[in-house]
Amino acid sequence: MRFGSTGDAATEVNAALTSELGFDRFWIEALDAITQRYSPGDNLLAPNEFLHFFDGNYPLHIRRSMIMDKRIDWFLLHKGMLQQVDPSLVEEALGLPAHFANEVFALFGRRDGKLPDEQKPHLQPVLDWRNNLCSPVEMGGNAALVTTFERPTFLERCLESLVGQFNRILIVDDGSRPVTRDRNAAAASRAGAEYVHLGRNRGHACAFNVGIAMLLADLDISWISKFDDDTELVSEGIDRLKSVTHACGIAGHCNVYSGYAAPEHLVHCEEMILGTRVLVCRSCSGQHMHAHRSLWEGVLPIPTTYARAPKSVGGVFPGQACDTDWWCASWAPRSAVKKGGSVYVLPGLVANRGKKHSTWANPD
Repeated sequence: MRFGSTGDAATEVNAALTSELGFDRFWIEALDAITQRYSPGDNLLAPNEFLHFFDGNYPLHIRRSMIMDKRIDWFLLHKGMLQQVDPSLVEEALGLPAHFANEVFALFGRRDGKLPDEQKPHLQPVLDWRNNLCSPVEMGGNAALVTTFERPTFLERCLESLVGQFNRILIVDDGSRPVTRDRNAAAASRAGAEYVHLGRNRGHACAFNVGIAMLLADLDISWISKFDDDTELVSEGIDRLKSVTHACGIAGHCNVYSGYAAPEHLVHCEEMILGTRVLVCRSCSGQHMHAHRSLWEGVLPIPTTYARAPKSVGGVFPGQACDTDWWCASWAPRSAVKKGGSVYVLPGLVANRGKKHSTWANPD
């Protein structure tokens, strides 16, 4: 029986649910408070138990970056679970009128309301927790994802260039043969990298999706660099990227950054950022792409036009690659360009071995 049901039957079902969920007096008071105010279509941030009563329930531990375009109408904060809540969501809640508070919960909402005087002392612990919270610090972790297939020598050189520059390195092998798999796994071990083998060749987009999803599951990682196995990052390259992204500030979270200036991608203008030459584009080559986790979250899952891409045959038109770079930079509804960002290319940050070594040029 969901919110909106009325009558004695609904009351009986809700009473049975609260009993089954173990609601005590404080939880039942909070349920009554939000039930009196909630309208169909509203979104509610609340403990998981409340999803049994309201359709638009988001859990307390969700990050704002995961639901950037979603409006939250009601914030039901459990005072014993505040450490689970994204600090930016706590700030968002405290910017709204308080409607209800008891010993356990505080309710904030986008509609006009006034907290009864007798409930105001129960709001103070939330305010104290916010005041004692250190200013949110940007997560500093930088991770590297390398996708590879049947090119162990290239992978070894790529890894050599990445070691020491990232907090975490993940290799996703798109189904290399057993002999190559063993060599790749050994190279990963030497580099202190994680190694995942997909079992069979499924295509670059699949390997890309697997790797990015695994890294996004680590909330200590804020920036992810994606490399093809035939690329190499220059010494201190990640420090140059950090300087540019930091100079761009929060607005730079919408950008895709690349260290490879492919001549087929149009340059709209040039900028100097902290002494680094940057080409401003609307697209880039996929040999290397670097972006904030909020950008990666917005473009997954990356689709592909044909199985086992990139190959020289099999696409919608001859020579079509897998288009992962186009998707992330400009095609996806939440791509860099669609979000108002750009592609910032730092020429020479990444060396690439050229199309003749690409799996795109190999029909097998």
